Amino acid sequence: MDKADLSHIYQFWFAGQPCTEAIAGERVRFWMEQSDETDKVIRRRFGHLIAAAAGQTWAPEQLSPQEAIALVVLFDQFPRNIYRASAEAYAYDPLARDLARTMVAEGWEAYETLEQFTLGLPFVHHEDLDDQNYILGLAEGRLVAASAESRPLWQPTVDQIRKHRDIIARFGRFPHRNDVLGRQSTVEERAFLSRCGRGF
Repeated sequence: MDKADLSHIYQFWFAGQPCTEAIAGERVRFWMEQSDETDKVIRRRFGHLIAAAAGQTWAPEQLSPQEAIALVVLFDQFPRNIYRASAEAYAYDPLARDLARTMVAEGWEAYETLEQFTLGLPFVHHEDLDDQNYILGLAEGRLVAASAESRPLWQPTVDQIRKHRDIIARFGRFPHRNDVLGRQSTVEERAFLSRCGRGF
């Protein structure tokens, strides 16, 4: 696993285009909508890299911003494609979150719109109320400052983050993960799951 692999991941994630509002709708749909075909492509092209990268030590300051973003994608998003509906889908979240935390703290504003969106995912995926509130605050600030062109991305993003935050505030975890993580659902969680279906 080397920097060339990270470059390939970055190019794939952003379709080889500048990661601006112009491609936001298409890329977010590609990332967020479940697709067996997309899962197969990611598994075939990048599946062998996750464990290899997890076994290495990565220093963000020794990576370009694009390489570091690619590493976040590899640890946060690709396991969800490759190991969907299994505990391993969440196994690399701490690695993604530690990296994203460093990058955001050093300057959220330095990144393009879709890079910011990508760096926010590890916080949205965390079963921790402080992290949920942290990323919600950043996204709300981004929405307030959004141009007319970027507002269609940030409004639904803020809405989704708020939904995630509210679930963590209510249950302290995402009940949708209980089965695959071997956790016993409470009566309230089972009622919630029966109403809302597929989740995070």
